[in-house]
Amino acid sequence: MVAYQAPQQQIRLLSPRELKNTVFDLTQVELSAELNFGDYSTGYDTGSGVKLGEDILVTLMGAMESVASNYVSLRLNQAFPCFSENPVTDQCVQSWIREFSLQAYRGYSDAELQEELFSHFQRLSRDTDLRSAVSLLTLRILLSPRFLYRTEMGEQQEDGRIWLNDLERASLVSYALTGSMPDQALLQDALENQLDEATLRSHVRRLLQTERGRERVSEFFQYWLRLYSLNNLKTDANAAPKFEDSQVAASLLDEFRSFVQSVVIDGDSRLSTLFLSNHTFVNRHTAPLYGLSSSSDQMERVNLRPRERQGILTLASFLSVHASEVEDFRDSPTERGILVKEQLLCETVGLPSGIDVDSATQSILETHPNFRSFTVREQFELMMEQGPSCVACHSQFMPFGYLFGNYNALGQFVTVQNDRPIQASVDNLQAGEGIRSAYGSIVELVPDLVRDPRLSHCFAKNLVRYTLGYSLGEDFESISWLLGTHLQQNNLVISSLFEELYSSPLIFQRRSVTP
Repeated sequence: MVAYQAPQQQIRLLSPRELKNTVFDLTQVELSAELNFGDYSTGYDTGSGVKLGEDILVTLMGAMESVASNYVSLRLNQAFPCFSENPVTDQCVQSWIREFSLQAYRGYSDAELQEELFSHFQRLSRDTDLRSAVSLLTLRILLSPRFLYRTEMGEQQEDGRIWLNDLERASLVSYALTGSMPDQALLQDALENQLDEATLRSHVRRLLQTERGRERVSEFFQYWLRLYSLNNLKTDANAAPKFEDSQVAASLLDEFRSFVQSVVIDGDSRLSTLFLSNHTFVNRHTAPLYGLSSSSDQMERVNLRPRERQGILTLASFLSVHASEVEDFRDSPTERGILVKEQLLCETVGLPSGIDVDSATQSILETHPNFRSFTVREQFELMMEQGPSCVACHSQFMPFGYLFGNYNALGQFVTVQNDRPIQASVDNLQAGEGIRSAYGSIVELVPDLVRDPRLSHCFAKNLVRYTLGYSLGEDFESISWLLGTHLQQNNLVISSLFEELYSSPLIFQRRSVTP
């Protein structure tokens, strides 16, 4: 039994993705600037470890100036028809300030602040026309700390404990589930102090079904399984030259998102189904990777051979990322094995042994002239024999990687490489209680992996890391353990875990960061 400890108080800068989503939802204008200030130290870009430096601010100023100008010229009249009247009244401007600032500041806009903004507008109007003044005031709001940051400081209660207020809860839940500001329904309940546990559970269920929610959920799984480059494959045809048809790469992200959403949101939402189901989604570009054919450009659900495919770890989208970017035959047992150890079991793989890989490879080429005709596994097994430290390090994770040996760098199921049979079985797996030492393939391992409580606790730990923005401390460990236990006790239902985390008191209490 792990004792609960409250998370720390913090103030977060919106991540680039959150900022772009929030700007669009507020103004219906795209923030087109390239923003590269994310913090991925936890594996998730949450904005927790980023400070707003001068370089970031300069970039934002130019980008927000363009947003403000386009908003006023293209969207203002639609959102506030009173701006179409001539003359535009003070009452019209005040109503816009009230509603716009309330949304932009996520509820933190009272009468005093709104009056100050209106006074600033009046000062601007003396030196420029009305629409330019509105544009400048919009820019001020978009560059305000109230807009760029979100707080999780809470308010101290009579018993001495610190709890997030309803506006902070609304923002935490909304950014976790949608990557954007609270929508009107959630914000209104927060303003009326109605966010009790039952109401929050209702909002969690509702938000997961929205377009933003579905996208955010699949994005979380994408980062959990270290599939960052899927986004690059979709937008950059040169990101993976191993694909002769650039549309194949572009469709893999759609496959992954469709699969995750079909299980987590539209299906039974069980972690076991995520790892054991043998269905996926293909179109005419990706169907050949599975030995299938399709004439559609749209993603279509198909069932795959159970002996060859089982769950998310055998999707072409997953396998092709964790492999060579250039050579279509070369899988990566190192990368795939480390992922299982670190992301699915939350175990730490030690630092590299320090052996000079280039020299070792050259030595092997001299002693084995036909080295390049071997299978990838045979090559790695030779390279691993470079000393006790090398063997000890690789034995932690390479057997996991070898179990994926029947999937090449395109994610295709193959049994032969370089006219040599591929050996995917292992008998020296070091995985602890619940997982045997010998398996014939990753498909054989997955059912035992799903039954292992380490998987559910590791999944919960990653969800907490994603939510809180940090991964160290007794609070992180205690919340992760409690959530992992909840997941096991509730039939591994992921949606139940989301509800528990984002509606129960677990993450709404805070401890002071001051000594």
